Amino acid sequence: MADSQRIRAPLDRARWSFLVVVAVGVAVTIAVKLGRLPTGARGYANRGVADMEEGRYEAAIENLDRAIAMDQAYADARIARANVWTRDGHPYRALVDADAALKLDAGAAKAKYIRGVALRQLGRYDAALQSFNEALNDDPTLGKASLARANLLFDIGRLDNALTGYGIVWRFRQVDETFFVAPLLIWATETLLGNGDRAGAELAERVRGSLPDRARLASFVAEAKGEAPAATNDRESAAVRSWIDAVRSLAKGRRTEAIEELRAAVSTSPPESWVRERSRSMLEIVTVGLRIQPDNPDLSSSLSFGPGLAIGWVRKDGAAAAAGLTTADRLVRVADAAASSEALSAIVAKAAPGSEIALELDRGGTPVRATIVVGGGTALTPASSSPTR
Repeated sequence: MADSQRIRAPLDRARWSFLVVVAVGVAVTIAVKLGRLPTGARGYANRGVADMEEGRYEAAIENLDRAIAMDQAYADARIARANVWTRDGHPYRALVDADAALKLDAGAAKAKYIRGVALRQLGRYDAALQSFNEALNDDPTLGKASLARANLLFDIGRLDNALTGYGIVWRFRQVDETFFVAPLLIWATETLLGNGDRAGAELAERVRGSLPDRARLASFVAEAKGEAPAATNDRESAAVRSWIDAVRSLAKGRRTEAIEELRAAVSTSPPESWVRERSRSMLEIVTVGLRIQPDNPDLSSSLSFGPGLAIGWVRKDGAAAAAGLTTADRLVRVADAAASSEALSAIVAKAAPGSEIALELDRGGTPVRATIVVGGGTALTPASSSPTR
């Protein structure tokens, strides 16, 4: 018995030592994880912003909700949540948060910028432009607002003003690599203004003056000038080349080719890339020339908006305007189906250039029929590119 106890004692001590080590390890792990958890409103807001940048929008909203619940006067958390809503396709919610932030801080330039982004998503282009202008009046160094304003000016046909805006963005590029795309946007705008040869030479000069841009954009310079570019296999480069080809096709009046090239750019570009955003927007302008404003799904269904969907914007030289559509109309049916964002997006993405799409409208209570020709109008061609106001 004594021998058995002498043998068991070291085993028991070893077993207990092992259990203690495991317990200490678990405790350390828990402590580390707890240390990483956000604490306080600022901690949750910072975590929410980090989640947003990594594309985890649901987690971002959850953390920002907590931050705002802890501090109702935390304007920056509301701005961050508004930003997430715009990225996740909820512009109405973004407007609520941006407006709430502005009540807390009337001079919050970032809130005005995000508000402009949401308004643009809703097709309320005039209001969006005003919001971008207000943001830049408060903070002229807000580069994202400068780029957003220039893009919007481009889309509504004020190409001279857009060119000036892209020049401002290019100056930001000298201190912020985020805006490396500015030389290409300047080139595209000048080309559509009818200055293709000069645009190519200026693009080459801008890229030559920056070593980082030379490495990143050199092959695109060759493409823009109609020269043979170096071969690359990555998706974004292929998309940029399709976008460049589309700009050159539009400048030469080849709208059918431009539509297919823009569609290729959209299909091959990475999500949330600049080239996808620009290609989608240009494709919408060239194919249909309008933006619908969907009703607010967050409001009670008992609140009637009237039949169909509101038309937020009609480009004056686009296909919708040529068919007689205005922002006073509501879109009721598209090609014998109930009007929806999806139905219009399908036309933009797939309908053959020159094909006719039957529309039913509500015009002040009166049913109206119209036919839109895909790719009709003259939007984004040099002949129609003079400023509209």
